[in-house]
Amino acid sequence: MKVAQLPRRPTDEERPEPPARAQAVEAMLFAAQRMHLPLSTRQAATLLKVAEQKLHPPVETQTPASDRSDWPHGTIAGYKRHLRSDERACPACREACRLHSAERRQRQGGRELQPCGTLAAYHRHLRRFEDPCEPCKTAKREYHRDYKARQRNAA
Repeated sequence: MKVAQLPRRPTDEERPEPPARAQAVEAMLFAAQRMHLPLSTRQAATLLKVAEQKLHPPVETQTPASDRSDWPHGTIAGYKRHLRSDERACPACREACRLHSAERRQRQGGRELQPCGTLAAYHRHLRRFEDPCEPCKTAKREYHRDYKARQRNAA
């Protein structure tokens, strides 16, 4: 007896992009190329996704106040309860989380940036879509050379 198999649903990676989205990614790559910006297809797709989320935010579904009246809304504890319930936090709790995060960042103080000529500075150049300077390229080469030597010695 043969068992009929249901067709498998494709995952997000396997699902082809809609033609309009693919054209938008291509247009973004073309614009980046014209501006002499190093931009990969993956980065362009991510930028497009972020832009779509900002232009078309998801519709918020509000739960009735009676369901959550005992929660401490407008606090970090309330925000965490929303997360544990796998739901989007209410505006008051999101604002409390934003203020708490900002306060925590201020207490920690600013980070000191590593000077050029270090691996961290090399990666900072790449994150900012800049061409790394010569000292940073040298630092990257030295790190990579040392890394490969460590790998050979470990094997």
